[in-house]
Amino acid sequence: MSTAMRDRHLTDAELFRLLDTGDTEPARTELARHVEGCDRCAEALRSLESDSRLISRFLEDADFEDGG
Repeated sequence: MSTAMRDRHLTDAELFRLLDTGDTEPARTELARHVEGCDRCAEALRSLESDSRLISRFLEDADFEDGG
């Protein structure tokens, strides 16, 4: 892991990148490694995952009226 990665916390954009299961870039692996060793970033990622699941469930259950 790069020194720069160890000396800072991940941004929201970087955390969202980890949630993107289609992203297989090597940089994603470095982000994941950072989260494994950083309690603050791990908690932030868990929070984003939880929020994402809640939003997905809401959208699945929502009864949107057809606008047409």
